[in-house]
Amino acid sequence: MDDGHGFGDPDDVRKFMASMETDIKLKGGPIEIGTSYTHLKRFRTQYSTHAELSPNPKYVDNVLKLMAMEDCKEAPTPGVQTLRDEMEDSPLVDAEGGTMYRSAVGSLIVFGQDREDIQLEVGLLGQYLKSPTEGAFKALKRLLRYLKGTRDMQVIMRKPVGTKDGVVRVFGFGDSDWAGDKATRKSRSSGHIEADGCPMEGLSRRQAIVG
Repeated sequence: MDDGHGFGDPDDVRKFMASMETDIKLKGGPIEIGTSYTHLKRFRTQYSTHAELSPNPKYVDNVLKLMAMEDCKEAPTPGVQTLRDEMEDSPLVDAEGGTMYRSAVGSLIVFGQDREDIQLEVGLLGQYLKSPTEGAFKALKRLLRYLKGTRDMQVIMRKPVGTKDGVVRVFGFGDSDWAGDKATRKSRSSGHIEADGCPMEGLSRRQAIVG
C-alpha cells in the first residue's frame, strides 16, 4: 500500500506514525481542522463537523479542451434516454474520433468515482471504448455539457450523529432496470449507501448475468 487515509485523536495519530516509521518511510501527518489537501487525486477539506470531498476539476477542464467545448452551453442533466438509445444503433466514428473518445471517457471514469450523478452515463460510455459510435460520441458531448456547469460539486460528509440510543443507522437504496442493455440484454443496477445521512458509497454497473 502506498496511500492511506485514517482518522483519530491527533496525539494518537502521531504516536502511531512514530511507531510505524521505525520500519517504513511515511509522509504526511495529522490534518488540522480547516486544512485542504489531496488524497488519491481528490480534494478534501476537514472541518470539525464535516468533511468536503471533490474530484479534481482538471479532468473536466482537460476533456472540455480536448473536445473544443470550453464555451459549450450547459445541460441540466447528465443524459437523456434518446441519446442512450442511439449509442448502439449508429455508425462507428473515424480513427481520430475514436482516439479522442477513449481519452475523454478514460478521464471521466477517474473523475466520476465520487460523482454518483454521472456514474450511469460514464458506465454506458465505457461500453463503447473499443468501438465508439456516433451515438456514444453525442452522449459524451451531452455529459460534458452537464459537467461544464457542475464541475465544482462536492460530496459533504457529515459526522453521523446517531440516535438517542447511540446507534448509527445505515441505509441502503438500490434499483435496477430489466434487461436494459440493448446489446447484451443484461440489467443495470444502481445503489447508494449512507450512515445517518452521510454518503458512504454509490454505484451504477451492469449485472454480470443476463436477466
